[in-house]
Amino acid sequence: MLKKSVFIQINILILLLFISCEDNKTDTEKNYKAGPKVLILTDKNELSGISNIKLSINNFPKIWKLTLTVINVPLLDIDKKILLDTTSAQDKSIYFIPWNTTIYPNGNYQLYAEITDSSNNRITNTNSFSIKNYSIIEIENKLEVASIYNIGSLEGTVFSNSVSQINTENYFDNISISFKSAVPICGEQLLFYYTLSPESENNKILIKPNNEYFFLKINNSSNKPKYINSIIIKNGSNEQICDNLSIPSNGQIYSIGYFPFNFENYRSGNISVVSLMSNYSDTSFVSLYNERTLIDTIIIQ
Repeated sequence: MLKKSVFIQINILILLLFISCEDNKTDTEKNYKAGPKVLILTDKNELSGISNIKLSINNFPKIWKLTLTVINVPLLDIDKKILLDTTSAQDKSIYFIPWNTTIYPNGNYQLYAEITDSSNNRITNTNSFSIKNYSIIEIENKLEVASIYNIGSLEGTVFSNSVSQINTENYFDNISISFKSAVPICGEQLLFYYTLSPESENNKILIKPNNEYFFLKINNSSNKPKYINSIIIKNGSNEQICDNLSIPSNGQIYSIGYFPFNFENYRSGNISVVSLMSNYSDTSFVSLYNERTLIDTIIIQ
């Protein structure tokens, strides 16, 4: 009698353990083992580059045909819709399909798998994935100031005399990129516009000023503690005034900004900078160290 009781208790424990294990299984695992099934799987839901799509097939022997297609993008070319369309010479439970996601715009894609056996029985399933691929655009900023770029809703800064690389979503149409220069103290804000095409092999953009502008710097090396309060940039008959300055006489070089430039006026000595202090003014003629860079540093003695 005792042996029989122990036997019954052991069977009850085994049954409870089995039920517990079944309860711990996910719905996907339960359904997967319930009958013929195909699952569309990847290592992650957000795909990039060449990603492997895994078709996992259960309880479906004598496989004859396998198809895997994109079904939620009607305007997609037919060769991009069909990822797999083949007959199978082998009865396998796992199939791997490489998917080159770089030729698809970023977004959400629904895949549809259909498996047919030799008796024309079918099993199907769907799963959704998102594609995120990026292109690198290299920007070389040869301005003496930082430049702010806009690519759609993307905005950023490229520092002066530097090279930056920015990531942008893969593009399949021409994209427009705009730049505007920072204005350190006063002067002109320079604007630049570029268009990149998806067929372009060179994603490099060079930002540099043309010969219609020169960059002004000031070094206040006056022996007296005088602040430069204003400057007047004279270019022929044109004048541009920068007020509300406070440049101390500390011998440091201060970047002022970009101003219109004319070679004819420059070579005839008709571009000058008047620095105004409390009871004193200083006039300096623009003298470029290198006419190709168009940068001048005015030194106030």
